[in-house]
Amino acid sequence: MAGKKGCSGRPRTDPIKRFWSHVNKNGPIHPVLKTKCWVWTSTINKKSGYGQITLPGHLKKYAHRFSWEIDFESIPEGLNVCHKCDNRLCVNPDHIFIGTDFDNEQDKWRKGRGKHPIGELNGYAKLTVNEVIQIRQLYATGKHTYVSIANIFHITFQTVHSIVKYKIWKHI
Repeated sequence: MAGKKGCSGRPRTDPIKRFWSHVNKNGPIHPVLKTKCWVWTSTINKKSGYGQITLPGHLKKYAHRFSWEIDFESIPEGLNVCHKCDNRLCVNPDHIFIGTDFDNEQDKWRKGRGKHPIGELNGYAKLTVNEVIQIRQLYATGKHTYVSIANIFHITFQTVHSIVKYKIWKHI
Protein backbone atom coordinates (compact mmCIF):
# COMPACT_ATOMS: atom_id res chain seq x y z
CA MET A 1 0.00 0.00 0.00
CA ALA A 2 1.38 3.40 -0.94
CA GLY A 3 1.91 6.15 1.63
CA LYS A 4 -0.74 8.82 2.27
CA LYS A 5 -0.82 11.64 -0.21
CA GLY A 6 -1.36 15.34 0.33
CA CYS A 7 -3.78 17.53 -1.61
CA SER A 8 -1.11 18.04 -4.30
CA GLY A 9 -1.02 14.31 -4.96
CA ARG A 10 2.56 14.04 -3.63
CA PRO A 11 3.33 11.72 -0.69
CA ARG A 12 3.16 13.54 2.66
CA THR A 13 6.49 14.16 4.31
CA ASP A 14 6.90 13.95 8.06
CA PRO A 15 6.86 17.64 9.15
CA ILE A 16 9.88 17.16 11.41
CA LYS A 17 11.96 15.56 8.65
CA ARG A 18 10.88 18.30 6.25
CA PHE A 19 11.77 20.94 8.86
CA TRP A 20 15.31 19.63 9.36
CA SER A 21 15.83 19.36 5.59
CA HIS A 22 15.63 23.18 5.53
CA VAL A 23 18.20 23.83 8.27
CA ASN A 24 21.86 24.61 7.69
CA LYS A 25 23.72 23.62 10.87
CA ASN A 26 26.92 25.27 9.66
CA GLY A 27 25.85 28.85 10.28
CA PRO A 28 27.99 31.53 11.91
CA ILE A 29 29.45 30.91 15.37
CA HIS A 30 27.87 33.24 17.89
CA PRO A 31 30.68 35.13 19.70
CA VAL A 32 29.10 34.86 23.16
CA LEU A 33 27.35 31.49 22.93
CA LYS A 34 30.39 29.93 21.18
CA THR A 35 28.15 27.65 19.12
CA LYS A 36 26.84 27.83 15.57
CA CYS A 37 23.53 29.27 14.56
CA TRP A 38 21.42 26.72 12.72
CA VAL A 39 20.04 28.78 9.88
CA TRP A 40 16.57 28.28 8.41
CA THR A 41 16.94 28.13 4.61
CA SER A 42 13.34 27.99 3.43
CA THR A 43 10.43 30.45 3.52
CA ILE A 44 10.93 33.73 5.39
CA ASN A 45 7.97 35.77 6.57
CA LYS A 46 8.28 39.10 4.74
CA LYS A 47 6.85 41.20 7.59
CA SER A 48 8.72 39.73 10.54
CA GLY A 49 11.90 38.36 8.94
CA TYR A 50 11.51 35.05 10.81
CA GLY A 51 11.72 31.65 9.13
CA GLN A 52 8.34 30.06 8.52
CA ILE A 53 7.14 26.52 7.87
CA THR A 54 3.73 25.35 6.68
CA LEU A 55 2.49 22.32 8.58
CA PRO A 56 -0.29 19.90 7.63
CA GLY A 57 -3.64 21.64 7.43
CA HIS A 58 -1.94 24.75 6.00
CA LEU A 59 -0.92 25.87 9.49
CA LYS A 60 1.92 28.39 9.25
CA LYS A 61 4.35 28.48 12.14
CA TYR A 62 7.58 30.35 12.78
CA ALA A 63 10.54 28.00 12.35
CA HIS A 64 12.18 28.87 15.69
CA ARG A 65 8.90 28.16 17.51
CA PHE A 66 8.56 24.80 15.75
CA SER A 67 12.18 24.01 16.66
CA TRP A 68 11.35 24.66 20.32
CA GLU A 69 8.32 22.38 20.14
CA ILE A 70 10.37 19.60 18.51
CA ASP A 71 13.10 19.68 21.16
CA PHE A 72 11.25 20.71 24.28
CA GLU A 73 7.47 20.95 24.46
CA SER A 74 4.49 23.00 23.45
CA ILE A 75 4.77 26.72 24.07
CA PRO A 76 2.57 27.92 26.95
CA GLU A 77 -0.14 30.38 25.96
CA GLY A 78 1.08 33.98 25.86
CA LEU A 79 4.80 33.17 25.87
CA ASN A 80 7.39 33.86 23.19
CA VAL A 81 10.30 31.87 21.87
CA CYS A 82 13.17 34.37 22.04
CA HIS A 83 16.64 34.29 20.48
CA LYS A 84 19.76 34.50 22.63
CA CYS A 85 21.73 35.00 19.41
CA ASP A 86 19.41 37.68 17.92
CA ASN A 87 19.44 35.81 14.59
CA ARG A 88 15.82 35.60 13.42
CA LEU A 89 16.63 32.69 11.12
CA CYS A 90 18.35 30.63 13.83
CA VAL A 91 16.54 27.46 14.95
CA ASN A 92 19.32 26.04 17.17
CA PRO A 93 17.54 24.87 20.36
CA ASP A 94 20.54 26.07 22.40
CA HIS A 95 20.05 29.59 21.05
CA ILE A 96 16.36 30.02 21.94
CA PHE A 97 14.45 30.38 25.19
CA ILE A 98 10.89 30.79 26.40
CA GLY A 99 9.95 34.18 27.80
CA THR A 100 7.28 36.81 28.27
CA ASP A 101 7.12 40.04 26.27
CA PHE A 102 8.85 41.70 29.25
CA ASP A 103 11.64 39.07 29.24
CA ASN A 104 12.16 39.66 25.54
CA GLU A 105 12.31 43.44 26.04
CA GLN A 106 14.77 43.09 28.92
CA ASP A 107 16.96 40.81 26.79
CA LYS A 108 16.88 43.41 24.02
CA TRP A 109 17.93 46.23 26.37
CA ARG A 110 20.71 44.18 27.96
CA LYS A 111 22.14 43.66 24.49
CA GLY A 112 21.89 47.36 23.63
CA ARG A 113 19.35 46.88 20.83
CA GLY A 114 16.57 49.03 22.28
CA LYS A 115 15.76 52.43 20.85
CA HIS A 116 13.53 53.88 23.56
CA PRO A 117 14.47 52.76 27.06
CA ILE A 118 11.56 52.69 29.47
CA GLY A 119 11.35 53.55 33.14
CA GLU A 120 14.59 53.90 35.05
CA LEU A 121 16.52 52.65 31.99
CA ASN A 122 15.68 55.94 30.29
CA GLY A 123 18.47 58.43 30.96
CA TYR A 124 15.93 61.24 31.29
CA ALA A 125 13.87 59.52 33.99
CA LYS A 126 13.43 61.67 37.10
CA LEU A 127 11.59 59.01 39.06
CA THR A 128 12.27 55.49 40.25
CA VAL A 129 9.91 52.53 40.06
CA ASN A 130 9.30 52.86 43.80
CA GLU A 131 8.39 56.54 43.45
CA VAL A 132 5.92 55.76 40.67
CA ILE A 133 4.28 53.15 42.87
CA GLN A 134 4.15 55.67 45.74
CA ILE A 135 2.55 58.29 43.49
CA ARG A 136 -0.23 55.89 42.48
CA GLN A 137 -0.74 54.81 46.08
CA LEU A 138 -0.93 58.40 47.35
CA TYR A 139 -3.47 59.36 44.72
CA ALA A 140 -5.55 56.22 45.41
CA THR A 141 -5.99 57.25 49.06
CA GLY A 142 -8.09 60.22 47.93
CA LYS A 143 -6.17 62.48 50.33
CA HIS A 144 -3.87 64.00 47.69
CA THR A 145 -4.36 65.97 44.49
CA TYR A 146 -2.16 65.87 41.41
CA VAL A 147 -0.66 69.20 42.50
CA SER A 148 0.13 68.10 46.06
CA ILE A 149 1.80 64.91 44.80
CA ALA A 150 3.70 66.90 42.18
CA ASN A 151 5.06 69.16 44.94
CA ILE A 152 6.21 66.17 47.01
CA PHE A 153 8.16 64.65 44.11
CA HIS A 154 9.23 67.92 42.42
CA ILE A 155 7.53 67.08 39.13
CA THR A 156 4.64 68.65 37.21
CA PHE A 157 1.00 67.86 37.96
CA GLN A 158 0.70 66.73 34.30
CA THR A 159 3.33 64.06 34.98
CA VAL A 160 1.41 62.89 38.04
CA HIS A 161 -1.78 62.74 35.98
CA SER A 162 -0.04 60.71 33.25
CA ILE A 163 1.38 58.27 35.83
CA VAL A 164 -1.96 57.81 37.61
CA LYS A 165 -3.79 57.27 34.29
CA TYR A 166 -1.07 54.84 33.06
CA LYS A 167 -0.20 57.02 30.10
CA ILE A 168 3.44 56.80 31.17
CA TRP A 169 5.22 54.19 33.28
CA LYS A 170 2.70 51.69 31.85
CA HIS A 171 4.97 48.75 32.60
CA ILE A 172 4.66 49.29 36.38
